Amino acid sequence: MRAAVQEGSGGGSSGPAGSGGGSRGLWRREPRPEGAASSGGGSGGCSELRRRERTALAEGAEARGCGELRRRERRVQRAPAEGAEGADCGELRWRERRKAEVEAAHNNRGEKGDTNGFFRRTALETSDFLKDDCLKINCTVGVVVSTIDYSRPHSIQVPDSDIGYHFGMLLDNHEGVDVILNVGGERFHAHKLVLAARSSLFRSKFFNAVSDGEKNKADGRSDELQEIVIDDMEPKVFKAMLHFIYRDTLVDDNELDASSSEGSIFDTLAAKLLAAADKYDLARLRLLCESYLCKGISVTTVASTLALADRHHAMELKAVCLKFAAENLSASDFGVHWL
Repeated sequence: MRAAVQEGSGGGSSGPAGSGGGSRGLWRREPRPEGAASSGGGSGGCSELRRRERTALAEGAEARGCGELRRRERRVQRAPAEGAEGADCGELRWRERRKAEVEAAHNNRGEKGDTNGFFRRTALETSDFLKDDCLKINCTVGVVVSTIDYSRPHSIQVPDSDIGYHFGMLLDNHEGVDVILNVGGERFHAHKLVLAARSSLFRSKFFNAVSDGEKNKADGRSDELQEIVIDDMEPKVFKAMLHFIYRDTLVDDNELDASSSEGSIFDTLAAKLLAAADKYDLARLRLLCESYLCKGISVTTVASTLALADRHHAMELKAVCLKFAAENLSASDFGVHWL
């Protein structure tokens, strides 16, 4: 607080400036000691109140500064997650906006009568779809899966076919036989239907080449079995062929390896069975024989095996022999055996 003091010249009385006597007075403000009583009756309580207000303001500013600092720290910590989330939200909003634009454009085309499903080039060039002269098209592709590849928790094991076993039992037990095949004096009982189903030669022999007179003759003595003589095959070869017709398998390897004293490949049971398969049109039997003979090809047997394959139309075996010969031309004794 400050007090006003008047300074005058001469002996003029004190008073307001410009009052009586024509004297001039000057007023000066002097500082008042802190806590001194004012002329207006104020006390030191006002100073204390103002001091407390300044302290409260300082503390409030400090508290606000700490709160702002903590908020900034939380923003820094959340920045990566908020950035990713913001990017996703921005992409989503962009797609929604583009979808709305496409729908609006489609509706405009419908109103104009353009319903062919195409977007006019002029409208596309002036639209917001082009970014830096590039057009981005999002396509949704649906794939239909017809099969599901996964292991099933439950399954039922189905055994291999045993039809050959049952047909073989018919052959061994002579049940329902209706024909006798005489091969070199040895008689084999069989079934016409089974033979005809497996071999076109037997089918033509039993059903296609029978005259009306032979049919009537067969009907008159139906109790007797028809007997057919086969004189161009050995009994063991015919037995092996009959084994395949009923069981769809080859005989044992020991029987296939059996040959005459000369030891030629033409005398083996496999070679003779190959010839029988070619004559009676048993394609699967021929392939089985070719596969078996292919295992025994060597430098000493390739020439005779090739001749055997060429004679009985064994094309797979022939190709293997030619390939083997081309790969082993450098063998020292190959030329001797080839000749």
